[in-house]
Formats: sequence, structure tokens, C-alpha cells
Amino acid sequence: MNAIKTQVVLFAVLIGVLMGIVISARLDLNGPSSGEEANAVLAEKQRKAVPPADAMKVAEALSDASAWVAEKAMPAVVSITVLKRQRGFPNFDIFRGWYFPERTIQGMGSGFFVSPDGYIITNYHVVANADKIQVKLADERELPGKVAGVAEKLDLAVVKVEGKNFPYLKLGDSDRIRVGEMVFAIGAPFGLRHTLTQGIISARDRVDMNLTQVEDFIQTDAAVNPGNSGGPLLNIHAEVIGVNTAINTRSGGYDGISFAIPSNVARFAFEKIRKGEPIEGGYIGVLIEDVTQDKAEEAGLSSPMGCYIKDVLKGGPADKGGLEPGDIVLEVDGRKVRDRLSFFNRIYFHSPGDRVKLKVRRGGKDVELTVVVAKRTKEALKKFEEQQRERLQKEAVTVHGATVRRNDENDRGGVVVLKVKPGSPAARAGLQEGDVVLEVDGREVGGPEDFKRLFSKAVERGDVTLKLVRNMATILIRVQGISEGGDEGGGELW
Repeated sequence: MNAIKTQVVLFAVLIGVLMGIVISARLDLNGPSSGEEANAVLAEKQRKAVPPADAMKVAEALSDASAWVAEKAMPAVVSITVLKRQRGFPNFDIFRGWYFPERTIQGMGSGFFVSPDGYIITNYHVVANADKIQVKLADERELPGKVAGVAEKLDLAVVKVEGKNFPYLKLGDSDRIRVGEMVFAIGAPFGLRHTLTQGIISARDRVDMNLTQVEDFIQTDAAVNPGNSGGPLLNIHAEVIGVNTAINTRSGGYDGISFAIPSNVARFAFEKIRKGEPIEGGYIGVLIEDVTQDKAEEAGLSSPMGCYIKDVLKGGPADKGGLEPGDIVLEVDGRKVRDRLSFFNRIYFHSPGDRVKLKVRRGGKDVELTVVVAKRTKEALKKFEEQQRERLQKEAVTVHGATVRRNDENDRGGVVVLKVKPGSPAARAGLQEGDVVLEVDGREVGGPEDFKRLFSKAVERGDVTLKLVRNMATILIRVQGISEGGDEGGGELW
């Protein structure tokens, strides 16, 4: 009996040993861990990863090009520290008459040499009202600077330091830039000198930004922050194509939208300042406005593009060049004109004597003209103002009881109602003396002829919707029964 029990125990032990061996083998307790196996798999994948030769060559070339731009440009970029003295609390009248010690306010910006003899371009807002200017070079030297001249309307300034053989940057042709082109910004954001960022040109010819009085900005996504102002925006050839000026931000820092003044604008200002000439925009003697949808359709244009010529100074540059009232300027020197502001910019950055080529739409056909830019003088402006007064008097028309003239008092356009005959369709339509009519039946009113045509159609139909300005408020009037001899109409004000 005991022998049998012994055999059973031995058999059980044997089975246990065998099972342990099997389990041990399965668990690999004595071999490499599962984590090590996974690591080995990853290492093998890494070993087999072969860089694509062609792609790597392109990437390396691009990296080398970026590094070359930095090496080429950075020696010519400077940091500008501005000190301003301020006494007391200038914005608080309650402290007027009290003595307070002076405070020194420090500001920082960037700039870059554009000549070997020490001329530096920066933003006007960087050096405005400065009592002391210190320029720090790439080799850590600090030199005193002085303002050689400013173009406040353009937010540009030129600072001069004494010395020779300074490294400098070439001003490129900003008219040739393309959206999508790679660009580099160099400056001292938050005081971090010689910081380079990279991006692309996001857009060009940005206007209506309310950043300067004369606007024509390059938009980029290259990171620009406080301290970058006045630094260069460079192309892949290390040429300056813009002066970093402002950012569009909700956070106070970079949000992906930055603006630079085109290099051709900077060149225009720099050359004037260096020669000691006043910075006055080009002048050709025209009165301009945006193209309305109606005018675009009449001219055969697919959209309201270009700049509408309202009037031309008799004997002025535009008149001598063949430009006529009613023309729509589509291009200046081969560059498209979107609106009156872009046309203004195209002309402003020319000097007296420059020949400007214009492409205009006249009578449904395109005409090529050449106008010689003249100097803006008080005499010419006064003469044009007198011509405008005479034109407005002659231009006044009376239609269905309303005497109107073109509204030239602001940029809203329309016509001003000079007089309303009692009992007339105009009176029944609710028009009053002093109203500025902007639209008739949803169509823009560009002048007296537009009003005459549109209001006559409304009177013939018997009802009208008017959008007008009265007592500084924009209102909408809808009236029925305005026909000649019709019943007294009623209207709603909106």
C-alpha cells in the first residue's frame, strides 16, 4: 500500500516538474524580456530606414540656403535702444503745476544698414521723440545714433552712425515678390538680438490696415514680435524686400499675421532723406473714387475693380496725358489697381518727372496712356479746389422736384439734396434738404446722373426704396405712390 502511495507521489512530482519546464519555456523566464524584444524590433526598423537621396539633397540645400541668408544678413542688422525723458504725469491735469522728477523711458527696436557709411533704416515709431539713440552692432559694439530724417506718414526713419565700411544689405525689388515666396525676418523680439524666423509671403498690397497714413503692406507669417520693428524682411537672396512694422494680434504677441513695408517704399523714403528732399507724394491732378457695381457693369467689367476718375485738373499732368473723367484705371506700370487706395499708392511713390504708364477702361475698351508725375504744389491744389466748386455747381440737376449735386464731403459717395419742391414726387418720397442719398432701390448712387436715372425709374414705377444719411444717421425709406400726380405716399424709416 505504501509502495503504491510512493509511486503516486513520485509521478505527481514528475508531472509538476514537466509542467514547470513547459511554463518556464512559454514565459521565457531565463531568456530576454518581451520589452527587449520590442526594442530590438524598433532598432531593426531604424537600421533599415534609408534616407531618400534626392529628397535629402533638396532638404540639405534648403537648409544651407537658410543658413546662408542668416550668415549674409545678420552682420548688417542692428538693435536700436531709445531713451526718452518724461517729467511728471503728462496725461493727468490734476498734477499740473506740481514738480515730479524726470523718468527715463526705454524702448527697443531693430534696423539694418543700407550703406557702408552708416545709414540705417528703421521704423519711425521706433525712434519717435527719442532723446538718445544707441545702436548695437552684431559684434557687440555700441554707437550713438542720430535721426537723419523721417517719413512719418510711411512710418519710416533713417538713423545715422559715424563710421565707414559697415556691412549693409541690398534693397530688393518688392514689386517682383510673389505670394508663397519664402522669406526671413531678423530682429530683436523681446530684446533677443539677432533672432531669425522663417515664413512665406501670405499676401501683398494690403491697405486699409490703419497702420500708417499711406499704406501698402506685405503680409507674412514669419514670426514677428515686439522688438522686431524696423528689422528686415529678406528673400532667399538675402535682399531686403520689406521693413517689419506691425503684427495683427489678440494676445499681444505673434499670432501668425505680420506686416512689412515694401522695400521700394523704403527706398523711396531713404533716397529722399539722404538727398535732403521733402517727402512729397507724386501728383497727377485727378479726383478719384472706388468703382461701383453699376459703373463696372457699364464699363463691361466682371467686378468692381480699378479706380474711377471723377474729375481731371484742366492743364494738369493727367489732362496732358489724356486721362478723362469717367475713365477707370485698371493698371499702373503693369500692376493691377484694385481700388482708389491702391491707385493712390501707385502714384504716391513716384517722383516728379517719372513717367507712369496707365491702362484705363474707356467706353468698354482698354486704352494705354502715359502720364508724367508732377510736384504737388499749393497753387495746383487751390486751382483744383476752385475747379471742383465750379463743377459741383454745374453738375447739380433737378429731377422730379429734387435738386441734387454730387457728395464730395466724405468717402461715402452719393448725392446731396439741395432743394425739394413741395408736392413733387421727391417730396412724396420723403426727401428733405440736406439728405445724402446713397442708394436708390438697392443700387449705389455715384453722382447726379445715377440719381436721375434710378429715381426716374422709381417714379415711373410708383414706389421707391431710398438709403440715405440724415442728421448723421443712416436710414432706409420705403415709399409707395410717388408718381407724378399720384396720391400722397407713405413710408417707413429704418
